[in-house]
Parts: sequence; C-alpha cells; structure tokens
Amino acid sequence: MYPTRSSLKFSTLTLIITFTFISIASATDIGTIKLKNGEVYKDVPYQLNDYYKIVVFTFGDQKIRTEYSELESITIHNSQDTVYQALQKPEIKRDFDFEEEIIQIVPWSGIISLGGNFSLPTGAYYSGLTAGVGFNGDARFSINDHIALQFSIASSRLGFNNDVNIYVNNPGWYVFHKDISFHANRYAMALNFYKSISDNNRSIWYNIIGAGVAGNTFSVEATFRNADTGLLEKYKDSKSEYKYLVMVGVGSVRMVSKHIGMDFSGTADLVVASTGNGGIPVSPIIALKISGVFMF
Repeated sequence: MYPTRSSLKFSTLTLIITFTFISIASATDIGTIKLKNGEVYKDVPYQLNDYYKIVVFTFGDQKIRTEYSELESITIHNSQDTVYQALQKPEIKRDFDFEEEIIQIVPWSGIISLGGNFSLPTGAYYSGLTAGVGFNGDARFSINDHIALQFSIASSRLGFNNDVNIYVNNPGWYVFHKDISFHANRYAMALNFYKSISDNNRSIWYNIIGAGVAGNTFSVEATFRNADTGLLEKYKDSKSEYKYLVMVGVGSVRMVSKHIGMDFSGTADLVVASTGNGGIPVSPIIALKISGVFMF
C-alpha cells in the first residue's frame, strides 16, 4: 500500500517540528564560565537548561555538567553581558520580598523593661500616705500582631503626711535612731493591646488591662539608747497585708535601635480594700514609669 497525500503531509510536519525542537535544545553559545571553586573555562561552548538549572559545556574532549548554584558567572564571548547573574536576579528578588514579609508579620517576640516609677496613693485605704518613688520591671511576650502578654512588678516607698513618732515607756531610754517605712508592692499579669507607630513595627503604643495582688508592708526599725549607761538596743518589726488589684494604663515603647529603646507608661493600680466605713472599696495608686527596654 502506498501512503496517501494527507499522511505524507503529516509525516513531513512531524519531522519539521522534531528538527526544530532538537535544533533549539542543542543551541550552543560560546562564553567564559567561572565556578565558585575558582575554576575558569575560557571561550567554551555551553548550553543552558533552565528547567533543570544546569549548564553543560565542552572543555577539550570533556563534557561537563554544572548546576547553577555552583556557578560564579558566565560571560558571553566578546561581550560584557553576564548570563548567570541575569538568570539569578528573579530568585534574589523573591528571597528579599519573602524576608521583608516575615519582618512585617513578626516585628518582635518579647520586651524586657527595667526602670523607676513615681507613685501617688489615693483613696481611703492609703489615707495618711504621700507620693514616693521606686523601681519596676516588666516582661512582655507577643501573642500576635496586636496583643501581648505582660508580667509586671513594681515597688514604691511611700511617704507620710505627718511625722511618725515612737514613744518609749522605760525611764532613762530614748530613741537614738528610727526608720519607719511603708512599701506598696504590686504584682500583676495583664494583656497589652498594641499598635505599631513606626515603619519597622518595633515602636508601639499600647493599652494595659490586667489583675494582680498588692502587697503593702509597714516596717519599723529603731535603735534605743540608755542615757545612763550608753547601752544600745535594736528593735525591728514589720506587718504586711495583701489585697487584690486591677491594673489599667497606657504607654509607648520608643526604639532607638533594633534592640534598645525606652518605655514610657502611666498606670492606675486599683487596689480593692474595704476600710469598713462604707463607700467605694477601691484605692488607686497612680504611677508614672520610665524604663529602659531590650527588645528581641
């Protein structure tokens, strides 16, 4: 049987397509190939395979296959064009965009703050006491882009409206030295609802709401002296009382570098303490805090 005209046309078209594909696949350029290990092959014929990310080139009677990752550069013969770098630019850009996206999603993991505070006691429970200073520390851990968990501790030595005296009942003895103090210590766990205020997402505004315990300690240390013999006797006593508290406040972390910054905040520690006289059993401690920050 002889082939028909239509089958001859189909066979001819198939041969043309096959020949064209083979010609394209085997297209060879001349250039200088430099590898990352320092080897250089000058003016060698090479073929690029973008699918498998390899280059095949002939050096002498050797046929060498090399992955793109092993190449330093490929420079076209009699040209300054660098084929390899042009091929890699899209991958470099994708990596860069991916890293930028990660930075935007996770601006920080935690914040450690240490500093001082100025505290003003108010309400019936703290009647007779005046403002004082102290120290505070905070640890925050980011939960997501807008919420963080905060652990807070603060201690303030408060003053007295009037001088507190110690009376001695034993004749011939008098107060040689005294130290009477009242410390308001607060321990709380809170949520921070924060918002980034800088392009790199590391400086933030935040609101605070949480709960904890207030430990109030009244301490007396005194030294008594006998006027006749000069004998000294020391006395020391303290009493602590713990109350529940609710903490609310606002603040801002301002970063001066990637890891170092300052924390400025104001809180109201609402101490729940009934005095037995009726009325609202809440006595707030208003605190202004300034702290140094380490962010990670």
